[in-house]
Amino acid sequence: MNFTDKTEVILSSEHKMLTYVNKKSERSNYPLATALESSNTEMTKRLKYTKEILAHMVFCICFIIIFIVE
Repeated sequence: MNFTDKTEVILSSEHKMLTYVNKKSERSNYPLATALESSNTEMTKRLKYTKEILAHMVFCICFIIIFIVE
């Protein structure tokens, strides 16, 4: 997910890793399982937001599928 301040959260399900690109374009990698426990508050804030957006998208897709099936 790209943010307006040029930061990025990149999720890799294949490698179970998160890559965070900060405002200075510096990259940091975190295991997905423990990323929210990081002391990098800027990254965890953006990861929580990304998680909310993805959950909302999944909910909407499920709702549409249920609506179409009925």
